[in-house]
Formats: sequence, structure tokens, C-alpha cells
Amino acid sequence: MQSWHVLTATDGLQGAALWQRHGNSLNLVVTDIRMPGIQGQTLIQKIGNERNQLRPALFIMTAYDDVSREDAHNIGADAIFQKPFRVRELVA
Repeated sequence: MQSWHVLTATDGLQGAALWQRHGNSLNLVVTDIRMPGIQGQTLIQKIGNERNQLRPALFIMTAYDDVSREDAHNIGADAIFQKPFRVRELVA
């Protein structure tokens, strides 16, 4: 069984701050597409544009059907998940 160290943020600004502090140690970032502060797509683009850090896998989730897999890929996400989803879908 694997274990993970999980960092959580209550909004996009906190997520960006966590990225700034811990970016080199993150293997995966999961963000919602719509959040207070900054949107998930902005956070994904910010992480993707960082050149001085290793890039983690970037997953985006949404409860809306207005974001396609192509849209997610175009902003830099590696995968998109429609809510609700099961944790095992993330690790498959």
C-alpha cells in the first residue's frame, strides 16, 4: 500500500503559495477549475510556466461540462476529471 503526503489549499491563492514553497517536492497537483482567488486554469498555467522547478503531473477537476479534455490539455493539464470521481481514478 502506498502512502502520500498531502498538502491542501482552500483557494487558488493558497494553492499558488504552496506551489512556491513546495514545488520541487510535488509529484502531483490536483486543482478545481473554478476557485476563489485565482482560477484553476491560471494556477495550472503558472505551474507549467515555471522553468526553475520540476513539473509535477497536473490534474484539473470540474463539476461543469464546459471544459473539454482538449481545453484542459491546452492550458497545460495532463488530465481532467468530472466531479464526482473516485480517488482510485486518480491513481489508476
